Amino acid sequence: MVKTLAVMLILGMTACAPVQMDLSPEPDAARMAAARVRVFTINAPYPEGAEMLQPIEVASCQRNAYGASSSSADAIQQLQQKALTVGANAVVNVTVDARPVSFFMNCWNSVTAAGTAARIPPAPQR
Repeated sequence: MVKTLAVMLILGMTACAPVQMDLSPEPDAARMAAARVRVFTINAPYPEGAEMLQPIEVASCQRNAYGASSSSADAIQQLQQKALTVGANAVVNVTVDARPVSFFMNCWNSVTAAGTAARIPPAPQR
């Protein structure tokens, strides 16, 4: 009985562990590439000729009292990383929404970022 409770407790605690995005083999290079993805908020104009790819959404989540806090900066960084995976160099019409508790996502608090992945043509050389 005690062993069963101990196993259940351990399994329950590991379910709350934060999920880390695997950017291997070169995490620094992948992070730098994601940082170059341009972000345009909902009211910000973006360059003409942008090709819209698909809607994307991510969430920064604080899963327990001791985990890293959720933040809009983290959510935007995840949005940039997700945009790269669909071949985008920008995200347009970006919105950020903070929520105190999200039982659906098992979060104490979360910040959701959403937008449309897009390809923006390079600026003309002068």
